[in-house]
Amino acid sequence: MAFEFDAGPRGGGNRYLKWKVQGGETYGPETFVTGYGDSAAEYAPLKNGGVVMDIDTLRTGWNSFGAREWVWNDSVSRFAPKPDDENDDWKKGFSVGLQDDDGSVVWEQEGASAFGALERLAPELRKRDGDKLPRVRLKNVERLAKQKMAIPILEIVEWVDRSTAAPSGTSTDDGGF
Repeated sequence: MAFEFDAGPRGGGNRYLKWKVQGGETYGPETFVTGYGDSAAEYAPLKNGGVVMDIDTLRTGWNSFGAREWVWNDSVSRFAPKPDDENDDWKKGFSVGLQDDDGSVVWEQEGASAFGALERLAPELRKRDGDKLPRVRLKNVERLAKQKMAIPILEIVEWVDRSTAAPSGTSTDDGGF
């Protein structure tokens, strides 16, 4: 039997997206950043025309930052109780695929600010027509001074067909980006 091995992409893994309340060396405060591995730069597509959110890939659950462990819910329609163990560092989080002009990016993040963005967008996501995907953009930032939080407020710009969501209007055979 042949041995097959896939080392994955070079350059620190898949491209990621994170919401940052505080600024960093290469980006300002209250902004989305993207990168590979340890690199990070401000992410403009969410401020401009928006990105397509593949809500069919959405997962929600609990993340233990200290252990770097995810416990995913069985369904996004039912949130499981917080894991019961000695680690009290569990935070609500999610993972969802996005598509911009440069390809796919994964927004996987825990914490009240990022999860707050998803919570505020959810009522609009419920208005989905068939299997269309939302193009979302950053509308505003809700600042909660007492909690020292800044929640990105996303809005749906339009609903698009999956076939037009991938670069150059193409889609993959498996129905994903």
